[in-house]
Amino acid sequence: MAPFFDGNNFNKWKNKMTSFIQSLDYDLWDVIVIGPKLPRYDERELLKFNAKVKHVIFCSLSSNVFESISLCSSPKELWHKLEHFYGENNDETTSLCLMAKDASKSESDEEDSSKGGNEVSYDDFVEVVDRYTSINSSLKTKIKSLTIENNELKSNASLMNDNVSKDEIVLLKNEVNRLSKENETLKK
Repeated sequence: MAPFFDGNNFNKWKNKMTSFIQSLDYDLWDVIVIGPKLPRYDERELLKFNAKVKHVIFCSLSSNVFESISLCSSPKELWHKLEHFYGENNDETTSLCLMAKDASKSESDEEDSSKGGNEVSYDDFVEVVDRYTSINSSLKTKIKSLTIENNELKSNASLMNDNVSKDEIVLLKNEVNRLSKENETLKK
């Protein structure tokens, strides 16, 4: 049974998952580390390895974590995004969420002393963190998409020749500016 990942303790899960995948078939681990371009297998074998590894990883994720990475096309990309969103750098995010919860709890404790207690369960807190992570992931994906679109538009504008009307150039520049502003807004 693959280790389950709920968005917390990524490094612990990562070690368990690494061991689990390598124990199934060490070549599966190569698909994550190297990608699907292993020269010693034909393309069909690579696709089988890809599918096996993706399945193993997907089966070990909560639905919220799965939604944030389900569009990845390769196990290598899956692993990279998991490390990026849940690795050591995101311990700070979890700490901030815990501090916010503590601050909220102490404020509500003062209010609740007269009304009776309204406790937030750990599962509710985990759900909020998962939603935050999912939203954060979606925004990062949108920023990346807008950056790519922006760069493509800039590239197209620079490749234009004299046959293009000035109106088309103005429209294209306006679109580039709009995408740049939207990208900056999303980064905030």
